[in-house]
Amino acid sequence: MEAADGLLEGDWVQVTYRGAISGTDTTGVHVDRVVDMAEHTPDIEMTDVDETVYTTGPAGLFAENSTSAEKLADLAKGTPLHRTGKGPHGWSRVEFNGVTGYAASQYLTNVRPGLGATEEQETNETVTTTANLRLHETTDVASPVVAVVPAGTALHRVAYTADGWSIVLYNGETVYCATEYVTQ
Repeated sequence: MEAADGLLEGDWVQVTYRGAISGTDTTGVHVDRVVDMAEHTPDIEMTDVDETVYTTGPAGLFAENSTSAEKLADLAKGTPLHRTGKGPHGWSRVEFNGVTGYAASQYLTNVRPGLGATEEQETNETVTTTANLRLHETTDVASPVVAVVPAGTALHRVAYTADGWSIVLYNGETVYCATEYVTQ
């Protein structure tokens, strides 16, 4: 049985949505995007990046950006990879042991394994926001918002934590933002 937009029942998909799901109640949920994770999408351009990432659990390295492509390697949790591209379709282009392949971005993180949740890993790098981003006073989403910066803003990152926060400098102040919305 075929579903909307060529998806088949049982296909793995990535859903981007706004709102909260409570049990089976999806009232107030707005779906922004559905991506077929099994579909190879060579026509989608990757944004070039140059960063070290780590697998968050067991992950596959594939010859193309598709789970139905040839599997080049099984990657253990904490495997360091050199990410050279990041696509809007949920895949990253990475290098592992001299081989270029693709891994699902949801299984990758910039946080070095073994880092405690709130322990800071120092760094000294420029990152760019990938969306309009709130800068907070602390590592608490309920903390006061110092500013909201637009997508494409360059920030100086001085540290990050395993629980998803980047510590950045903004107008001479140390502020905090969600790591998932910045890239090197």
